Amino acid sequence: MNAKIVTVHSLRHFLPSAFALLTALLYGAVSCSTPAGPEPIDARPFVFRVSVKDGFGIPLSGIRVSAWNALSVTSLGKRTAVPTTLAQTTVGIVAPTPGRATLILSEFNSVPLDTLVDRQVLAAGTYAISFSVNPAVGTRVYLCRLAVVDTATGNEIHNSAITMVLWQPDAAIAILGWTDAQGIVEISDAALFPNVLDLPMLFETLNNSTPVGTFLVTDTVTVYLKDTTANRTTDFTTVISKGINSVNVVWTDPMTAGRTVRRPRPGQTISIHRISGRAAGWQLLQNYPNPFN
Repeated sequence: MNAKIVTVHSLRHFLPSAFALLTALLYGAVSCSTPAGPEPIDARPFVFRVSVKDGFGIPLSGIRVSAWNALSVTSLGKRTAVPTTLAQTTVGIVAPTPGRATLILSEFNSVPLDTLVDRQVLAAGTYAISFSVNPAVGTRVYLCRLAVVDTATGNEIHNSAITMVLWQPDAAIAILGWTDAQGIVEISDAALFPNVLDLPMLFETLNNSTPVGTFLVTDTVTVYLKDTTANRTTDFTTVISKGINSVNVVWTDPMTAGRTVRRPRPGQTISIHRISGRAAGWQLLQNYPNPFN
């Protein structure tokens, strides 16, 4: 189990006196330490638990908890940041001959989410399929699989998949939940923290399907707390891995201004259009941009 105590600090120095404790309670503080003594064994493969209390040990309920992994990009391109427009990306299909194509978006564990192209006959050419996903979900890894059958025989002539990353470094979107009466939020969905999944190599793309580098979803996670009643916020970083991850937060910071929330995004859209003529072989091209948000 990975367990730590996080106390959010606004003080620059610690004073070795009772006055320091009183000052921290009045003016704000967040700290990190490892709890003493053994903890109960939890055999679940992944859990991320956040407990929030005030300086007097009273649980804080109704605190919005958001979190997202940091990215580490080894890029050949010029991107300095992931674009923050729509939760939208584009996939390319190369068709050398006519074929009946099915393109399915699924979770990383292959559970289907949506059919982007449904047994559609594609003439020879290169196609761009643009789509958006639910803009209210946080960071997630998707699989996109293309299966093609011959229009004459019905035999499968192609089957391949790519890995796509939706990255949401936005506290208003990457919401894990709200603390309960005990001041706790607990998440067991590992897909929200892709670093705990056994991912293949992830390719970065910009404005076309050609990879310009690779990237990693790191184990460093930003956790962002918002008290929507008092309109105060705080954030800190922690490390998340497979197994049980527990963070105990003592929140004594004074009121701070909330972050700017982006405008609501439109719902899901899917479009497909042919962009060029005959090609050499069936291919499912890497989506662009990747990662996207």
